[in-house]
Amino acid sequence: MEQTKGNINPFSKESFLGIKGYLAILILIHHLYQFTAFLSDTSFGYALYLLGHYGVVCFLFLSGFGLFSSYKAKGEAYINSFLRNRVLPFYLSYLFFVLIYTIYSLLNHGSVSVVLMLQSLTFGSTIVNFGWYFQTALLMYLLFFIIRKWIANDSAFVLVLGGAILLFIFSYYFLISSSKTNYEPAFSFFVGVLFAYINDQKKAIFSKHPWLITVCGLVIFIVLAAFSTFYNFRYNDYKWVPSFEDFIYLLLTMLSDLALAVFLTGFIAWVGTTSPRLIDNPVSRFFGEHSLEIYGLQGLFLSFLENKIGNRAIYAAVAVLCIIVVAIPVHKLLGLIKKRITAAKSSQSC
Repeated sequence: MEQTKGNINPFSKESFLGIKGYLAILILIHHLYQFTAFLSDTSFGYALYLLGHYGVVCFLFLSGFGLFSSYKAKGEAYINSFLRNRVLPFYLSYLFFVLIYTIYSLLNHGSVSVVLMLQSLTFGSTIVNFGWYFQTALLMYLLFFIIRKWIANDSAFVLVLGGAILLFIFSYYFLISSSKTNYEPAFSFFVGVLFAYINDQKKAIFSKHPWLITVCGLVIFIVLAAFSTFYNFRYNDYKWVPSFEDFIYLLLTMLSDLALAVFLTGFIAWVGTTSPRLIDNPVSRFFGEHSLEIYGLQGLFLSFLENKIGNRAIYAAVAVLCIIVVAIPVHKLLGLIKKRITAAKSSQSC
């Protein structure tokens, strides 16, 4: 039966899958820019550079929103099976890429650092190109599960989860001081949970005047992103960077992520209700379903082909073709593996 405007759920699994498909394309474009240096040292090139960060920010936001929404729809049964049905399949996918990149590294370099392997299997550095996203997402999943099992009240859960994620971000910043890419996007996961909680408490509040939320979120995001970029370039010209200024840049980035989440939520509520096919269509659905595999394979093919094809345009085209074609059987393989293992775990628990 064809859905009418009144009964369409813009925050459905299908809508989120379509949005993830578009995000997968944007992140692929970002990594192509990094490897080809196309339009480097230009304003448009820098915009392509930012696509990667904000694309992953949106992915983590959708994950947080989706997890809390699924919990509210399915209840405690969702949490009880969370490790088996959510954490384990995601970790198995990540382990698959760890294995592939390890083999690739052994063939190219002859050895792999034991420390790097241990960090790849847990947290920190990783042998998987751009694999920090897998580790951050896994950590957020585990925090979600542990705190949800510990705290039953929704309001207290959201509060404690937010505190735990902020503690993680600021501890990482002050104690480890590695690239903000490794920890700052975790804030958007909490924002996703928070927005899903607000949407549940206020009875689909984001579906009321979604065009206004979209426009306001976009304007604030553009202003904050532009200002934080200007701020970053301003102090990057110096030989040293005061920790206070760097901390302010971290806060500006987090505020930009928050504004982007406001825009994305309003956009999904607006377009998902008025023109759902713009979000959920065969192209976006394909890239959404294969987004994990496309992300994991990008670094592998972009690195392997980088010095083998001299023409940058041909190199980019061949790399994209290889990534998409190989992602299809890898997606099927991982699906079969995860299905068998989760089924085995389920039968053992009965």
